[in-house]
Amino acid sequence: MENDDRGFNKLELNFVIEEFSSNSKLFRTKEKFKNLDYIKNIEEYNNRKSLIELYLANIIPQLSLSDYKIDGVDSSAERIFKVNGQMTIGDITCVSESLRFLCDVNKTDKTFLIDRMKRPLEIEEMKQLSLALAKIIDKEGKIVSNASIELSRIRRDKDLLLGKQQKIINQTLKNYEKMLMEDKITLLDNRIVLQVDVHHKNNVKGVLHAYSNSKKTVFIEPEELVLFNNQITELEQDEEMEIARILESFRERCIKSFSVEISLSEIILEMDFIDSVASYISRNNARFADIGNSIKLKRCFHPIIRKMKREKAVPIDIELKMGDSLMITGPNMGGKTALLKTIGIVSLTAKLGLPIIADEGSEVILFEKVLSDIGDDQSIEEGISTFASHVINYKRFLDESKDNTLILLDEIGTGTSIKEGSAFAISLIKELINKKAVCIFTSHFDSIKEYALSQNNIKCASMKYDYVNNIPYYQIEMDSVGDSGVFNLLAKYGFTESVIEEAKSLLTSNYVNYNEIIKKYKSKLNRVEEQEKSLSLREKAISKIESLINYQKEQTKLRAESIDHNYIKKKDDQIDEFRKKFEGLVKEIRETNASKEKIKEVNEFLYEEAQKNTKIPEKKKIKITSDDKDYRVGDFVVLSSNIEGTIEKIGGEYVSVNVNGVIVNTRIGNIIRRGEKNEQSGIRVTYRDEMTTNEIDIRGMYADDALEAVEKFLLRAQQENLHEVIIIHGHGTGVLKREVRNYLKKQKDIKSYDSGREMSGGDGVTVVKL
Repeated sequence: MENDDRGFNKLELNFVIEEFSSNSKLFRTKEKFKNLDYIKNIEEYNNRKSLIELYLANIIPQLSLSDYKIDGVDSSAERIFKVNGQMTIGDITCVSESLRFLCDVNKTDKTFLIDRMKRPLEIEEMKQLSLALAKIIDKEGKIVSNASIELSRIRRDKDLLLGKQQKIINQTLKNYEKMLMEDKITLLDNRIVLQVDVHHKNNVKGVLHAYSNSKKTVFIEPEELVLFNNQITELEQDEEMEIARILESFRERCIKSFSVEISLSEIILEMDFIDSVASYISRNNARFADIGNSIKLKRCFHPIIRKMKREKAVPIDIELKMGDSLMITGPNMGGKTALLKTIGIVSLTAKLGLPIIADEGSEVILFEKVLSDIGDDQSIEEGISTFASHVINYKRFLDESKDNTLILLDEIGTGTSIKEGSAFAISLIKELINKKAVCIFTSHFDSIKEYALSQNNIKCASMKYDYVNNIPYYQIEMDSVGDSGVFNLLAKYGFTESVIEEAKSLLTSNYVNYNEIIKKYKSKLNRVEEQEKSLSLREKAISKIESLINYQKEQTKLRAESIDHNYIKKKDDQIDEFRKKFEGLVKEIRETNASKEKIKEVNEFLYEEAQKNTKIPEKKKIKITSDDKDYRVGDFVVLSSNIEGTIEKIGGEYVSVNVNGVIVNTRIGNIIRRGEKNEQSGIRVTYRDEMTTNEIDIRGMYADDALEAVEKFLLRAQQENLHEVIIIHGHGTGVLKREVRNYLKKQKDIKSYDSGREMSGGDGVTVVKL
């Protein structure tokens, strides 16, 4: 991704980066923030986001990096792992603490280092080295004597010599007290010397090391101490060599371990970076924005404005889809430039894979480039005027802009004549948009405002402002065009009323009320949306009618098949019963040699049964339509399934009904109610042809007629939204009760059924719950 150093300085990106690195412990981490690369894709962004959010959720509540003395470990690692490197005493603590921190992270969350950071580490090896290093150094940062047996011996011998040396020093001072300039010893080049009066230099036996500047004092190492000084110096050299050997042994342990090397050279730096970002999030209530196809900022702050103004800082809320550009208008000092900078810094922060200060649900576009022209880059030294400085930027933007580029332009076209500047600005904006760049620009020029209002892909917004009291709100209002507020500003700074009124009079003839234009535009837009809504309702009505018609066809087919099956089964059962009776009578006649009267009786029985079982009953029709079928064109009616509409045409048995603009052709018999439409409110009122009772009496009917009547009765009851009905079938032979209950058992619309109470008919009725 490309850089725009000049524009970034205007957006104050460097100060924002300093805010992130302010909590970093290591110099290399601070340098990483300064030279942070842009992320390459959304996947890389989401990986960093999930890693830091996991660190905040799992590690921060248990560990604080500030409790570990890792300062300087980046320099220590460079010193230890370079060719012919070395480890110093100062490296011990930061190396030990860094390893301890990483071990504690692994103990807190075993997947963080290995799975999330993709680092295979020998944790136990790191732990043992950390403990070993911690044991060889004391609180003052010195190597302890028990770091090795040899070091312990050297220091013990040295302490014995120092004890003897002190006794000799005391005796020597006493022997030469009259010859000394001061009654104490002095260290010169790490040798113990006496400050002897120059007149007595020959009276003190020893090694003369130097004269004072005044030449009145001579520094002599008495011969009594020369031997001790030599021995002590030798032991001190042995001590240094032993410490160097100890440090080298630990350095060898470091360089032999891949886990230790990668931990000190890379992982601890990454952890310091992660901890710095996490600290920024905690301090500023920041979060990672979602990456998408729109700029959607919710209560968003520019970090520097938030830091300077604290609780007085005003957040911004803005939404802009990919492919749309934005014109921001409003008075001077209304917050237009601050809004531009906030959008720019948010986009750049996301490009760097860092969080923003905004509420949850904020979304940004991962722009390929962010180019900005904010402020004045004029230079007397280089001979560049205000307008020329802008033109240089504009030319560069035209050359570099392409798809997925964000361009921020503050007060575009200023610095030259208004007409020429406006014309150029419109041409520039048009060309940048043609290159599919997203342009966000501010302007006071009327011709630019008019152009933006005429474009569907340029949204208009203004900064809210109290023009009466000259108070900016620093909030953006979408779909509006703001005044420049010049006259209010003039009044605020003490211009006379005559000057202001004269200016107003010159303006009147050409003044355009842009907010009125937007109001008319919104009104037209609302009408279009209403038409779209009406079309949508019609489509839904068509869909509903089609589904209802298909459902009714299917139900009719199923019911017809069910009725035919039941009728045939009933007749088969009757024939079987008749055959059994007939065969029994024949057998009786043969066995008993029956009389003529008996045979006549049998013949009469056979005739009656034949008549009864071969007669095709005429089906009774159960009417469920309204009592008045004299319908006319224009009547508002209710069809089956509660579809409502107006009759437009009647032809024989068929009628055409208008349902929400959709014409439905159906039989007149499908009209179940007459309704009335309330024209004032647009609410349809249907007069319900309510059932007079919730009972049906089927006693005396053939079983198939009874079932048809029950079926239609239940359908009507459901249309009337009844919850319970009663079917009266009587006791009789029990055939009707059995057929009715077998039918009810197969119906999915029936919740339950049972016999009535003793006082209400008992087993002679069936109570059905729908």
